[in-house]
Amino acid sequence: MHYQFVYRYIDRNNEFSFRIQEILISLKYNRVTMTEEVKNETKKNILVQLILALPLSLLIFLILVFAALVGIELKYADRIFPGVYVYQQDLSGMTLEEANGHLAAALPYTYQGELRLTYEEQVWEAQPIDLGYLIDPKASAQQAYDVGRGKFLTRDWIDRGKAWFTGVHLSPIAFFDQRASLSYLQNIAEVIDLPVREASLDLQNSEVVVESGQVGLTLDIFNTLAAITPKLTNMESGEASLIVDSFEPEILDVGPQAELAREMLSESLVLVAPMNAEREETWEITPDALADMLIISRVNDVEDGSAKFQIAINEDMFRIYLDSLKPGLHIEPINARFIFNDDTRALEVIEPAVIGRNLDVDASIASIGETLKSGEHETALQFEALDPKVTDETPGEELGIIELVEERTTYFYESDAARIQ
Repeated sequence: MHYQFVYRYIDRNNEFSFRIQEILISLKYNRVTMTEEVKNETKKNILVQLILALPLSLLIFLILVFAALVGIELKYADRIFPGVYVYQQDLSGMTLEEANGHLAAALPYTYQGELRLTYEEQVWEAQPIDLGYLIDPKASAQQAYDVGRGKFLTRDWIDRGKAWFTGVHLSPIAFFDQRASLSYLQNIAEVIDLPVREASLDLQNSEVVVESGQVGLTLDIFNTLAAITPKLTNMESGEASLIVDSFEPEILDVGPQAELAREMLSESLVLVAPMNAEREETWEITPDALADMLIISRVNDVEDGSAKFQIAINEDMFRIYLDSLKPGLHIEPINARFIFNDDTRALEVIEPAVIGRNLDVDASIASIGETLKSGEHETALQFEALDPKVTDETPGEELGIIELVEERTTYFYESDAARIQ
């Protein structure tokens, strides 16, 4: 009995123990569940607070931004916004009047810039205003003032932000009246321009008259204006070369031909003709008369297109002159006279033949021309020889005389010796 009780007691103890464990486990579970619920509730409260705080923070931020923008707007109501530059001049915070005065002092190029326009040794010094270039500081200041103004609100604030963070760099406003430039260059052209002129060569009596040729010059106004425009728009001083076109005449220099003409007319021309073995006759043409017998002609070179003057004798006038001398210089040919030698049975000359001549006008003209070109002033006239039919060397056989056939003597008073043949 005792044993059974113990057993039951033990069982009851076990059951009790089990139940206590169950109670403890249940309490522990409830505690964990309550802790998790508290945590979840706290998280929900924080999230709700954050959700409620975000619009409020955003509202506060917008209010601050708006206040800042209103402050900037009020501060720069009549001033140029920060970060605006004109030709590297910082105009931040300046009024229009201040910016105008600042730019006028900082950009004096209009009246103090200097362009030196050059051609060879000639120089013209011009200020930009002389060429019609004018920087407008007032308009440039207005341009800077307009940055961030006058557009849509968002666009204006974008421009202001760009100026604040990166800077806005503007070019100055300038006016370029090219009519003034053209007028200035035309005045220069009146000094530079030269008409093209060929050299001339003329004879007045025995005087050689020369007029030198001239290279034509023309200022290329429009290309010159195009060349100097970048200097003006970039506000640069310095030197600029004028563009000048040149035009070569076909005949620029007649120095060699003029020198030859002076040499030809430096003294009289002497024509020489032998009259016999012991005597010669001369004719003198004075420089004034010779000048009338020269001709100056223009000769064009087909190959290279060049031209030059050529001095030559007037062949027609010299032909007339030589034809007037021709009769007095003509010599008729005369046959030789012979006697038949019976002993030698040959002809013997008793009067030699006379070789005739005729003035060769063409050859004489050519000789005169060559003589004058060589610088000489004396030349021999040229003749054409006229041989007689019977010369001193003509044999008797050619004449049919081989022996004396008959000899007679007659008396013809007052007859000349020419009757004997």
